[in-house]
Amino acid sequence: MGSTPKLEYSEGKIGRALKFDGSFGLKLGSIEGNTHTASMWVKLSTPNLGACNSVLFGNRDGGTRSNENWISTRFIDGRPFLWSNGKGSSKIWLQHGASVAERWANYTYTVDENNNATLYVDGEKITSGKDGVDTPASKIDFYAGGTFWDGDVFYGYLDDVKIYDYALSDDQVYGLVHDDTDIPVEEKSCLRQLMISLRKHTISASVSEFL
Repeated sequence: MGSTPKLEYSEGKIGRALKFDGSFGLKLGSIEGNTHTASMWVKLSTPNLGACNSVLFGNRDGGTRSNENWISTRFIDGRPFLWSNGKGSSKIWLQHGASVAERWANYTYTVDENNNATLYVDGEKITSGKDGVDTPASKIDFYAGGTFWDGDVFYGYLDDVKIYDYALSDDQVYGLVHDDTDIPVEEKSCLRQLMISLRKHTISASVSEFL
């Protein structure tokens, strides 16, 4: 475990955003089970990023480098994509065709009770597919800005991260992004540590042990 980083904030999409410069990651918390939704506002620092840009990393059932089991929100050349891995092989790859680099974009994905994953950008459904892991996770630990591997880090800004222990519907995702109060979302099931910390302009989270 490393030392506590010096955190920098900037104007975000909603209040303040946390700047990630590739030197640290944050452990956010965990959920029980495999069904979930993750939503976040992201602004990349540069469009020339390649594929090594894990914004949110969900480590499933204590996976390791030698026994991989994870799901990760990423960007490849500015285009959002969702990638999962089980036992060293890719299980799903969902990608948006357009770059969203150097602007605020909402990145949301869901995994339902049947292990179907769906990618949304700015509240709009992009694509979906089956996450082909052998066994659905019983627990997922979430990290922002880093993974197991050196160099697999995030450069940019992150704001209003929300993780739910159930899959939101298409309408709920749209309402979440566009602040539609007519589409209720069960907030009590949300991991709110990072979101609350950003709004208070302080943060109390440990540095990811992956870095």
